[in-house]
Amino acid sequence: MIRLKLLSDMATALLARMLKGEFEVVETEGFGAYAEEILAPKLPKCDYTICVLKGEARIPIPEDIQIVRVPDGPEYRDEKSEALAGSPWSLKGLEFIVDEIRRAVVPKKVLALDFDNTLWRGIVGEVGVDGIEPNLPLQELALELKAKGVLLVGVSKNNPDDVAGVWKRADMKLKADDLVAARVNWEPKSRNLESIATELRLGLDSFVFADDRPIERERMREAHPEVTVLDPVDQDSIRRAFVCHLADGAPDRTEDYRLQAKRLGEYRESLEIKTDIHPVRPDEYARVAELSRRANQFNLTTRRWGEADVKAKAETPGVTFLVIYSSDKYGDLGLVGYGVAEAGRITDFVLSCRAMARRHEYELYAALGSLPLDFSKTDRNAPAERFVKEVQG
Repeated sequence: MIRLKLLSDMATALLARMLKGEFEVVETEGFGAYAEEILAPKLPKCDYTICVLKGEARIPIPEDIQIVRVPDGPEYRDEKSEALAGSPWSLKGLEFIVDEIRRAVVPKKVLALDFDNTLWRGIVGEVGVDGIEPNLPLQELALELKAKGVLLVGVSKNNPDDVAGVWKRADMKLKADDLVAARVNWEPKSRNLESIATELRLGLDSFVFADDRPIERERMREAHPEVTVLDPVDQDSIRRAFVCHLADGAPDRTEDYRLQAKRLGEYRESLEIKTDIHPVRPDEYARVAELSRRANQFNLTTRRWGEADVKAKAETPGVTFLVIYSSDKYGDLGLVGYGVAEAGRITDFVLSCRAMARRHEYELYAALGSLPLDFSKTDRNAPAERFVKEVQG
């Protein structure tokens, strides 16, 4: 279980209670103690440290600490709770924080960048190639992240021919070859990001999206709440999102993913994909529980389990509990999904985002008898919804 250090300028007892089913939570004593803990840590080392702020930070927050701020608005605040418990957030505010923390602890792997007024200043379709000005600080940050293992992709509403000329400018530090993938068209950016995620075999929760236009940021949040959406002006937050890469010094993997995308796009049939579907075993309970908590895009009911829950369900008479493994000639992905059937229905059906482009959902569905599927719509499981509509009409 992920160990989480929770800091705040307000009381955290209610928030910690909501998190403790998914994380091992370590709290500071007293809501004013977060600054002291940052300056002179006394609590044990944790996997992640999150600082939830109502106001402005009293001290500079180190880069390896993720900051969560709740949006303004009465729906996120609860004055009665603040007066009685020192916690100023409503249930919606607390749920917002929990979702932000979940996103923060998923390692970010991809920085998706808009072009006009983001990578460069000006709209190339209006002012021409010579009229734009490279945004060098952002380009330098992107290249720094790329060198540490972050994948860069481009998502731009533009004419491809206009953009092609920009990359030829000598004063552009970032080049087209630095991008592992790009979508330059007039399609919704949310749809383009889905396409890139499928191409790279990565979940959208590993993406950070930076766009200068508030309306584009809002559309992305609405379509894919699991994506971390940032204003490109806020380069400190972009850097913070990838702090695991900056700490670990991971190698540049752009070419690896470019070759992987080529394999999937041009040589899918030659991947020699193999699957193994069998009843869940006791040594797989922990992985299934982890998958239930982490999978959002292809999780039909988003039921979250611990190991004990998996064990109890697997040992229930009349229940079919199957897991699926995936491998190809390039490597082994391991246990990537599971399904549960009982009383003539499939009650749980989960697939890792890493395996979503492999059509394993159809194999697992058939192995479970192609029974009716239980489905609960969330703001994250659109791929699961599309599958349900496809197989059940």
